[in-house]
Amino acid sequence: AKGGNFSGTLQDNLDGSYTQTLNLPLTTDESDVDVTVSVDKAEKRFNLADKLPHRRPKSSFSFHFGRSVPSGSFSNNYDPGFNFGLDLEHSISNQLSAVGELQYNSFEASQSGVSATDWWSITGGLKYVLAPGAFNPLVAGGAGLYLPDTGSTKPGVFLRLGLTRPLNRHWSFELGADHHNIFTSGSNT
Repeated sequence: AKGGNFSGTLQDNLDGSYTQTLNLPLTTDESDVDVTVSVDKAEKRFNLADKLPHRRPKSSFSFHFGRSVPSGSFSNNYDPGFNFGLDLEHSISNQLSAVGELQYNSFEASQSGVSATDWWSITGGLKYVLAPGAFNPLVAGGAGLYLPDTGSTKPGVFLRLGLTRPLNRHWSFELGADHHNIFTSGSNT
């Protein structure tokens, strides 16, 4: 909303502090609200978003990249490679989100007679940010489909542990590690 004033009676908390509640329409973004507090002839101005805890956007996209490290029997034939992915995250609450990710993983051959391989994964799950602060611990997990460059699609699960750091209302930095367990015939990869 453009323009407008909130005025009203302050509540005396009887401890030297005062409170006034502002009820904003749901469509109002906190960064659009500038507050001016006047006491006698002194004024204090601030933007509401600067004074509130960081709130994540309802939905966001993110880009990930890193190292793909084989584990289990898969590591007998393959060395680490690289990965990158794109995900969509939808906030259920300030700490809980639903996530969906499309990821590409490349693995180098470690044995002669074995070719390098690539895997695509399409996964979905939940992400939980454990505690608000400068660096926020997070845990995520879910299930998905894993598509090798040769062979058939396999089901699997993943677990992510990491830290996220809000940089501002629109950007954050996340550092973490994922473990993917792919269910293959006779073993897990």
